[in-house]
Amino acid sequence: MKKIYLLLLIFHVAFVVKSQGLFHKFYQQDNALGLLYRCAQTDNGGYISVGNVTDESTFSGDFLIVRANPDGSASWCKSLTLTDNEQFTDVVESAPGEFVVVGSVFSTTTFTSQIIVAKYNDSGSKIWCKMYSVNGSTVSANRIQKDETGNIYILGMAEVAGASSDYLIMKLDGNGNILQQSTIGTPVSDYPLSFLRNAQGDLFIGGWANSGTGETIHMIRLNASMELQWDSYLSGNARYFNYDMKEKSSGNIVIAGRYDNMNDSYDVLLAELDVQTGTPVWIKSYSASDGTASYAYGLAVGENDHIGVTGIIEGTLAGTLLFETDQDGVVNWSERISGTNETDAHGYGICPDSDGGYVVCGKRSGDDNSVVQLLKSSNTGEVTCSTTDFPFNVTDLTPEIQHLTLTMNTGTLFAQDITLEEMMVTNFSDACIETSVRSLNGNQLFDLYPNPSDGIIQVNLKEPTAGNCKVDLFDAQGILVSSGEMSHAVSGPYKIPLEIPGIYFIRITNGNRSYTGKVINF
Repeated sequence: MKKIYLLLLIFHVAFVVKSQGLFHKFYQQDNALGLLYRCAQTDNGGYISVGNVTDESTFSGDFLIVRANPDGSASWCKSLTLTDNEQFTDVVESAPGEFVVVGSVFSTTTFTSQIIVAKYNDSGSKIWCKMYSVNGSTVSANRIQKDETGNIYILGMAEVAGASSDYLIMKLDGNGNILQQSTIGTPVSDYPLSFLRNAQGDLFIGGWANSGTGETIHMIRLNASMELQWDSYLSGNARYFNYDMKEKSSGNIVIAGRYDNMNDSYDVLLAELDVQTGTPVWIKSYSASDGTASYAYGLAVGENDHIGVTGIIEGTLAGTLLFETDQDGVVNWSERISGTNETDAHGYGICPDSDGGYVVCGKRSGDDNSVVQLLKSSNTGEVTCSTTDFPFNVTDLTPEIQHLTLTMNTGTLFAQDITLEEMMVTNFSDACIETSVRSLNGNQLFDLYPNPSDGIIQVNLKEPTAGNCKVDLFDAQGILVSSGEMSHAVSGPYKIPLEIPGIYFIRITNGNRSYTGKVINF
């Protein structure tokens, strides 16, 4: 088994403020790669996240569970193994203080995979662990949901007659017993990627149906009895890909993923779908202004239906993408997050935090032997590691909507109790020790002065912009203090009074560009 080493660092800043609840944690291990797929805020305000870690010398992958406290410190962390290559892909808090994790184990001997589902309590003790399999065939699990009674719903994939694959849905009781299982799919291969159970008990599947036209989004709605309600297939002269979905307060579905017009680099894809029909209310691509490829893996719907997105910004060293839009997909702020020691980092999972910010999990690799990352942002996008603005050009899309021929069948899974070999790991490291904001300097459009301030901060527009600029002032806790609008013309500084000593953040938005600066008021 592997060792993960502790490195303790302490936050030191000039002012002690609530906003320093932000954190950016990673896990160290020599000669290893890993990632955290999904994360969730727990009932007590902490976080749970799951993924895997792989030894680069043996290519053996282990399950990984991270249970973090509200400040990001370790409550407990477990590396678990069964045979060959394993990974957890999703987690849900099924009841206060109880967590159900789901994943798959792949055998390099039989070249088949089975589904693993396990329940743990808040102290990390196993309640039960089961493997679900089909003799001589392959099944795998991707996503998990729950209902109000503690039942569990799992979306995965089942091999069909050794050739194509179908979506697999399982309903389990709180002890892991199979209550219902079904497969649904087209005559060709279907790959599950996202899953949602809404407030009415309906199930939504997001996947990739291989119709022969390349990457395309396939959405399916089932009722609580797993009966088909509708399917929606997005196609056209482009490729659409969906990795995550969430429910808005209206009941409509928001999806996030990747868009490829087959001419330029990949772009982020966001869309809202009508819950009754599966047709888009709006669908947009978010293209990096500098042409860099980027795409979304994780999606969260937070306060006021604001949409938080995380993913990957490609390059020699990939960066973590984090941005937020309003309920209609208009960008509030966007950034590229980097760390120390020339790290390569991705964002995979994201969940809204109770204080209005976001928690992101993913992968890291660099000179510090970091393996996976867990970070928390404020509600205005500030994080503890260095960031740069990542402006988008936003385009409305009009894909074709089709319906495919679907077939449903009863599943053939059977369950058995198993025991995973466990190793407790309780050590975290801090990736960065200073709160970072997207500064207003260099070739950007605005200056803030004087800083520190003696009661008034001035915002100076360096050159005319397309339209007026929105100016928002936040206190150190991320609470909006005031809002205003400055002229798009260069006509002198815009003045903001600061009545109370402390740290403030000023966010200036112009179109799809958003910049934030930190100021100190004595």
